[in-house]
Amino acid sequence: MTFTISTLHLICLFVALVAALSLLLGIAYRGRWSIASPLRLAVLQRRQRRDRKRRKEHIAALRKTTEAVNSAKRQSQRKSVLLTFVAQLQKSYISGDNPLQLSDQLLQFVLDFTESKFGFVGEVVPTDAGLPHLRVDSIINMAWSSETRLLRESQMKKDFDSDSLNNLFGAAIHRREFITSNSPATDSRLGELPPGHPPLSSFLGLPLISGELVVGMIGIANRSRGYDDTLIDELRPLLTTVAQLIVAMKNERSRLATEERLWDTLDELVEQRSRVQEYAAELEVKNHELEESRRRAEASNLAKSEFLANMSHEIRTPMTAMLGFADVLLEDGDIQKAPKSRIDVIRTIQRNGIHLLGLINDILDVSKIEAGKLAVEQVQCRPAAIIKEVLSLMQVRAEQSQVELKLRYETETPQEILSDPTRLRQILMNLIGNAIKFTEEGSVTLAVRFIESPEWPMLEFDVIDTGIGMTLEHQQNLFQPFSQADSSMSRRFGGSGLGLAISLRLAGLLGGDVSLVQSTPGTGSTFRFRVGVGSLESPAMVHPQDACDESNGSVVSTAKANAPNCLQGCRILVAEDGPDNQRLIRYFLEKAGAAVTMVENGQLAIDAALEALRQNEPFHVILTDIQMPVVDGYEATARLRAAGYTGRIVALTAHAMAGERAKCLEAGCDDFASKPIQRVHLISQIESHYHAAHLASGDLAKRT
Repeated sequence: MTFTISTLHLICLFVALVAALSLLLGIAYRGRWSIASPLRLAVLQRRQRRDRKRRKEHIAALRKTTEAVNSAKRQSQRKSVLLTFVAQLQKSYISGDNPLQLSDQLLQFVLDFTESKFGFVGEVVPTDAGLPHLRVDSIINMAWSSETRLLRESQMKKDFDSDSLNNLFGAAIHRREFITSNSPATDSRLGELPPGHPPLSSFLGLPLISGELVVGMIGIANRSRGYDDTLIDELRPLLTTVAQLIVAMKNERSRLATEERLWDTLDELVEQRSRVQEYAAELEVKNHELEESRRRAEASNLAKSEFLANMSHEIRTPMTAMLGFADVLLEDGDIQKAPKSRIDVIRTIQRNGIHLLGLINDILDVSKIEAGKLAVEQVQCRPAAIIKEVLSLMQVRAEQSQVELKLRYETETPQEILSDPTRLRQILMNLIGNAIKFTEEGSVTLAVRFIESPEWPMLEFDVIDTGIGMTLEHQQNLFQPFSQADSSMSRRFGGSGLGLAISLRLAGLLGGDVSLVQSTPGTGSTFRFRVGVGSLESPAMVHPQDACDESNGSVVSTAKANAPNCLQGCRILVAEDGPDNQRLIRYFLEKAGAAVTMVENGQLAIDAALEALRQNEPFHVILTDIQMPVVDGYEATARLRAAGYTGRIVALTAHAMAGERAKCLEAGCDDFASKPIQRVHLISQIESHYHAAHLASGDLAKRT
């Protein structure tokens, strides 16, 4: 048999030996000095007292050592118990035990280990907003009364969101630290406890942390000795393991959920595959039918586009002759000698021709906008110059209606903006033209102001009239195509009802809008047009008085274009198949001083241009119609460019479809002019190209 002698046994044996020796020595001394003198007796007593003191010190040291040994033994045993449970918990998880059973086992162990009476174990699940959400997995059975039983049942089925965690339970989650409270009743962190919750004498909140995240929490309460850091240190290995297990379970749940979704998807795919196979033949038939429908639709759209383009050409070409020759008659030097009735007839032709042209343009614009084929430019332009031109054109109509046309600048305005001057002009003319049309007496005022904004600065135009106004009922469909306030207005004032609808959509393309500010029957209306000024940085601003002076001044371009002999010395080749337009264009150009060569198709234009080049007398400008017999303008231009011709070519077309300008430029043209011909604009264009041709050839001095 083997005996094991521990350190404690050795210490006890040593102390016993010392005590025995001391006793023997005392007896010996007493026997030896029994007849001693009193002095010897005093010495003996002093030694005995010293020996007793030493024995007490030895016994105290022995007791302290014994307690330390026992404490270390208990700590070792508790650590062993905890680590054994940790290993068992890991093994149970690996074996696939129910997570809720593991949670119950964990809670019971912690309660036993810490000598606590109450507790719960929960998992923190973040919400979509990233806030903590505690799901209770296990809670101690508190079914001692109906209230506590209901509390336990409710908490086992309930999650705690961040709002309900403003108490001792939630402090551990929010602060990510251990929460110890050995006097909860006076603790400001206690918060509100659920009805039926037992009183708390002490509480310990243990957050389960993985990395930077709180993944769960263990809460225990009512330990008779309270809670301290020593107990927390003992629990740390368990807390770390449980946090890791929670993360592992989360990952496993996520994996299983993903796998389940994949299987569901696979089942759906298998099911859908059979349906797809069933639909495959039908789909092929449908695709064939759709392809046929698409071809027919494209052919129909192409036919419509070609028809619209041809109709535009067929209408605009005679309109060019009508309006052009009306201008010629009115500008003839002898017109003042003509009878007033003849002048009235000519002006009637001119007025109705312009009205008809406006209707045609409106219809084409609506068609292009609805088809998404109307594009706007973004170029630098001067608002004051555009306003000047619009007011100059509207002044004649205002005088005919005996309406005063006014202009008012209310703020400084940018000298230049980035916009589409053509569309800007069109919107202003629509709004002012409408105001004049519906004002029988009084005035029409254009008020202009600049709206500063760091995001989107804008120019704002108010068109204010003293006309007939509108009722609320009449305002409902104001911006709908082909709509006027009522049918009686259409019969009384005419018009297609397209102007406001077009203006609204054009304003949207320009980064602005058109709206009705106010309208009162019998008093008048105010329309507001806003347009973005673009991304110009620190534009120069014009004072209101200077802007008014510029806008009220004469139209410089008109005076310059009307100047006699402005095209003196300019050789122009005109390719135009319409006899009426031939005479009109020749009249305009020759009156401006140009030498005109006229041909009726593209082939003759090619021959004439190349022959003049060989004779060293090239044309300064070629003005070519697009739609001509034999060879059209596109092909004629392309063939001239292919032959190395570098002279200026200006396309003249009655087509008004989207992309016409780009198509002309792509064919090799330098510029584009549309029919009906605007004499002032056409002569200005040709004069500009005439100057450019001179500068390119270096013979500007030849011009006389």
